[in-house]
Amino acid sequence: MTKVQSIALLGGPNSGKTTWLGAVANLIDQERLPQITRTQLSADTRALDRFVEPLLEGKYPPRTPHGHRAPISLHLRATQDDGAETPFMLQVEDFAGEDMERVFSDRLWPEAWRVWSESANGVLLFVRPSELVPLPPIRPPAESALDGLLGPASAPVQIGPPDPTAAFGGDYVPEAPETPRASPRDAQRVPTTLALIELLQLLRAQRGLATGVRAGHGLRVAIVVTAWDAVQDHKTPNEWLAQNAPILEDYLWSNFATEDVMRFGLSSTGVDLRVNGNAERYEEDPRGFVVWADEGKPRREPDIGLPMRWALFGASALKTG
Repeated sequence: MTKVQSIALLGGPNSGKTTWLGAVANLIDQERLPQITRTQLSADTRALDRFVEPLLEGKYPPRTPHGHRAPISLHLRATQDDGAETPFMLQVEDFAGEDMERVFSDRLWPEAWRVWSESANGVLLFVRPSELVPLPPIRPPAESALDGLLGPASAPVQIGPPDPTAAFGGDYVPEAPETPRASPRDAQRVPTTLALIELLQLLRAQRGLATGVRAGHGLRVAIVVTAWDAVQDHKTPNEWLAQNAPILEDYLWSNFATEDVMRFGLSSTGVDLRVNGNAERYEEDPRGFVVWADEGKPRREPDIGLPMRWALFGASALKTG
C-alpha cells in the first residue's frame, strides 16, 4: 500500500514558493530531479501547468492569487541511500502569502489548514531576504541634556527605555537594521519573523503541544531562504538566519528537537531570470541549487528537491543530496 506523506509550502508574499514548485515539477517531468520520479500522472494537471509553463519560456510563474488554495497531489517514487525505492503520494498545499499574514493579523486559521496541520509530515517555510519585513530596532536611550551639569550622582536617574546592553552585555547588537520612521499613510505589514512564528505556534496548537515542549511530534520544519544566488557575505543559511531572524531561531531552538529543523539556502532557477541572458541559460540547463551547513561548512548541490526529501525522510536524505 502506498505510504501517504504530506508537506505544506508556507511563506509570505513573493517568498518564492510558486517558483520552487514549478521548477521542481519541471525537473520531474524531464527526469532530472535526483532520486525522485513520477509514477503516474494526476488527473488534473492545470494547477501544476500554471507554475511550469512560464518557466519553460524562461519567465517566473505568477504568484498564487490572494485567497487561492492550490492543492496538488503527485504520485512519486523516492530512491533511498541503500537503493530501496519508496513510493509515496506528495500532497502539497500552496497557500497565497497574504493568507499567511491574515493568520497573524486576524487569528484566522482556515479549515483547510486545520485538516492538514493535524497530519502533515513536514513544512517548507519560505523566507525571501529582499521581502523580509524587519522588527523595529531597539535603540539605547538618548543622552540627557542635563548630563554633566548636575555633577556625579550615586544613583543616576535613567531617562527613556532601559539600555539593552545592561541585560545582554557589551556585545549587544540590534536585531535588525534601522528602518525608516513610519507615517500614518504607510501600508502596515506584519514583521516577517513574527508571522512565521505565529504559523508554527498554530501548527503546534493543533497537535496539542505546549510552548517550550521539544518532545518529538512527527513534524519536520525546513526553513528555506530563497533567492540565495543574490545573498552576499553569508556562507550558510544558518549564518544568515542567526543574523537576520534571531527571534525565529530562538523559537525553533526552544520548541523543536534539533533533528526536526533544517535550514536551506535555495535558488530555484540558479540565476535571476530577469537579467539579460539568464533566461536562455536557464532554458538550456533548468537547474538551480541548494546550500546547507554540513558540520558548520557550506555544502552546495544542484538539487532543489533536497528540502522536500529532507522533510519526508530526515537526515538520511542529506547523505545522498
